[in-house]
Amino acid sequence: MENGMIEPVEGHARLTIASPGPGGKLSYGDIIRFKTNLKIPTDFKNPGGFKFKRYCMANNIDVLGFIDDPKW
Repeated sequence: MENGMIEPVEGHARLTIASPGPGGKLSYGDIIRFKTNLKIPTDFKNPGGFKFKRYCMANNIDVLGFIDDPKW
C-alpha cells in the first residue's frame, strides 16, 4: 500500500501460520484471507552459515509472512 492506495502485485509468498484456526487444516488450493506484513528474505549475519536468501531465490520465494491470528 502506498499513499493509502492498494496496488496489485504478483509473486510467491511463504506464509507461516501459528495455529490452524477455527477451520482446522488447510488443503492445497484453499483460498484464505489474512493480514500480515510481508518481508523480503535476508541472510542471517552468520559468516559461513546457511544462505537463506539464496535458498528462497532457488525455491521461487519472493516474500515471507507470518500469520499469528487464529481467526485469519
